[in-house]
Amino acid sequence: MIAPRRALWRTISRRLLRQPAEYGNYAVFANGEYDIFDQFTLKGGVRFTEADRSDNACPDYTRGTNLDFPEATLNFLAAVGSALGGYPFVPPGIDQCVILAPANSAHPFGLSRYFNHLNQNNISFHAGVDWKPADNILGYVNVSRGYKAGSFPTITGSIFASQEPVTQESVTDYELGFKTQLFDRHLAINAAGFYYDYSDKQLKSRLIDPLFNVLDALVNIPQSSVRGAELEIHGRPIAGLDIGAAATYLDTSIDSFIGVNEAGLVQNFAGAAMPYTARWQLAGNINYERSINDRLIGFTGAQVNYRSGITTSIGSPQFYGIAGYATVDIQAGIETQDEKWRVFLWGKNVANQFYVTNIVRSQDGIIRYTGMPATYGITVSYRY
Repeated sequence: MIAPRRALWRTISRRLLRQPAEYGNYAVFANGEYDIFDQFTLKGGVRFTEADRSDNACPDYTRGTNLDFPEATLNFLAAVGSALGGYPFVPPGIDQCVILAPANSAHPFGLSRYFNHLNQNNISFHAGVDWKPADNILGYVNVSRGYKAGSFPTITGSIFASQEPVTQESVTDYELGFKTQLFDRHLAINAAGFYYDYSDKQLKSRLIDPLFNVLDALVNIPQSSVRGAELEIHGRPIAGLDIGAAATYLDTSIDSFIGVNEAGLVQNFAGAAMPYTARWQLAGNINYERSINDRLIGFTGAQVNYRSGITTSIGSPQFYGIAGYATVDIQAGIETQDEKWRVFLWGKNVANQFYVTNIVRSQDGIIRYTGMPATYGITVSYRY
């Protein structure tokens, strides 16, 4: 059975009206490179950006419209909101928005339309040095800072706090790496190590709604970071044979954040991993092609992908963890020498691995999205 408060929120969440938000972005930038000492190149750039946002949200349950709520229901909401949240009790009237403004607001419950304006600017930059001791070797050191504009959430709730925007997030990236091609360009190796320092990162968390208890919310994480490394190897040992492998390692951390957990309790999340960030991601592929005659080419290949376990919610609460999994894809076919015709058989997830791609909470339930089972098919293509 659905709890009455949850059932009511389900109805209300379907009736939230949000006017189209207005967005404006303005930017000016400059970039340059300068060669020194033959082997070194200095790089740099700077960009000024201004992001202008406005939002107009109105949960409108007016009588005499297709969003008709009985007057008793609206008065009940007003009374409950007043008792639980310390909000002024004003029964909503016809053509009035229904949202709980702060207790000290000039717009009490039933008379309030949420409107807000967010205007922020920033200066992003990048700087680095490339070192090229030979035609087939490149080393580099980069430092850059970028921003993600603030935004208004599309999450429903009964209070102004659920509609509040998140401010812009910033990340400073420190990266060191190299790229090289060996054995007459039959082997390519790329590697890098990096550190991302985030401020005010935007993530989905939770808030306490006086009417509906724990609801989703978009929040800023004051400080968080990512330490990682990646390696990519690509080889062509013989004609027609192509082999590749890649690995990415991530160590993510929420360094500073006090918020609301799944149970509706205030919690310090310092030290928790970021949602949706796998510690390991591995990939490998092998492909081979060979001429069958002067008109046709045959080809075959396989790919394997692995991702370690992740959490889809801050703090890794129960029911929100996704186990690691690996999938294998294969294909084989023929194509014409001029590459106009191509026919091939393929199989995806041929080991029929069961895996989950995402877990979200929707109203009264937790939904798990699963990946596709073993799938086979044939593709025929023609290039004009």
